Amino acid sequence: MQIQNLYILLLFAISFSSCVKTNDKEIVSYFQHTGDSLSLKSYLYLKSHIDQADLERLTINTKFLIQDIQQAVSTYRKKLKSNDIPFELFAEYILPPIIEYEPLENWRERCNDEFSFLNTWDLVSTCDTINGLLKKDFSFSYEMPPSQYMSWSQLDTLHKGDCFHMAKSVLYPLRALGYPVAIDFSPCWGNTTGAHAWNVIYIDGKMVPFMGREKEPYAYEPFRIYDYKDSVKMQVTEPYRYPAKVYRKTFSRNKELQKMIEQIPETDLPAFMRDSRIKDVTADYLPVTDVKVELNKRVHSGEQVYLAVYSDDWTITAWAEQQEEKIAYFKDVKRKMLYLPVVYRKGIVYPIASPFVIDETGHKRDLKPNGQTETCSVHYLLPLRQELTKAVANKDSLPKDIFDRLYTGEKRKRPKEGNVYSLYCWDWNRWKYVGTSQGSNGQLTFERVPANTLLFLADEKGEFIGRCFTIENEKMIWW
Repeated sequence: MQIQNLYILLLFAISFSSCVKTNDKEIVSYFQHTGDSLSLKSYLYLKSHIDQADLERLTINTKFLIQDIQQAVSTYRKKLKSNDIPFELFAEYILPPIIEYEPLENWRERCNDEFSFLNTWDLVSTCDTINGLLKKDFSFSYEMPPSQYMSWSQLDTLHKGDCFHMAKSVLYPLRALGYPVAIDFSPCWGNTTGAHAWNVIYIDGKMVPFMGREKEPYAYEPFRIYDYKDSVKMQVTEPYRYPAKVYRKTFSRNKELQKMIEQIPETDLPAFMRDSRIKDVTADYLPVTDVKVELNKRVHSGEQVYLAVYSDDWTITAWAEQQEEKIAYFKDVKRKMLYLPVVYRKGIVYPIASPFVIDETGHKRDLKPNGQTETCSVHYLLPLRQELTKAVANKDSLPKDIFDRLYTGEKRKRPKEGNVYSLYCWDWNRWKYVGTSQGSNGQLTFERVPANTLLFLADEKGEFIGRCFTIENEKMIWW
């Protein structure tokens, strides 16, 4: 009985495979017969860059796929009359019938019907109008299912979601109207906690950032925390949160990353790297440098090495694009950032070398004890950026001049009088206790602190406060 069932399954698989090939020939023949070389080129691009499972899903319904390609190409041709859009951008950011892992549906036709009144509008006004329509009755929330599994129908009616939902939702109408638009994201911030995603759209030869459901192109800065319009001082300082890496979601596979994925168990891959349809665009946003990390016996033979930043904990943000026996090379690493070389085993991050800082010139400085000591004076328990972020989130219940008073230090969180605090330094692969100090006159003083090390404060319960920092010229530098 089992043999008979296997035989039936085998016949079904052969029949299904034959059906896919037949449909493939039918699609090619159709575009050849109509003389539509651009549609044929578009189909061949889809076929060569899409996963086999998705290709089979698309080619089962030849009528749907042919119509979708024709709609995309027709819109592209119209846009070419007034815009110079390279075919590669069209193929990556307009043509694909599916964007991530969402159910298949005729979103292009629906969006064209709904937003056709925008066809004669300029691009910025189009983005602004679509944002305005989609953000009605929408609120920010981390509680919704992941956006990569949501279709246009689901996103269009979504009332809650995070920045990834917001960014994906505008792809459908804008691509339907013929604009190359994509999602850029950072897996984690490097100088604060969390991750972020936003949009980019092709304007006058470059990709311009904007935020779906929120702000149109030229009115959005993805790294600015908030516009401090209520504070003259904060308008001058303009605090930013920064990522160590920025990636763009693509339709085609990153060949080098895909090769790596095929060689590494999924449990040893950070979540954002399990889909190879991304490319590194950090250099489009930030000053970068290439970094070399020396390896030691902690790295197993053939094991992939990563860079982590501190985002509430050590969080992986980049992979070594080239590794030799004793050296790992990282390309386009953001300057003025703290990093820790690590490996990733079964979902756990393991340090394999000392943390280091890249300065504004691109120089790499390892943070490890050098045998000297120094005095550490602590006046504030939290970075200014962290306190400002909290103030903005609660500004309706705080004094109107709270930002100015934070800026001057008046309302900054200081060590409490009489409270005992502990200091830790990073030593090889863990936080090592250094000493304690009692709050006095709004400050702490720690003697004989190992110089050239990464430090962290803890409260009386042993819980870390704020972020890690270094001491440079007797001043705390938060990372």
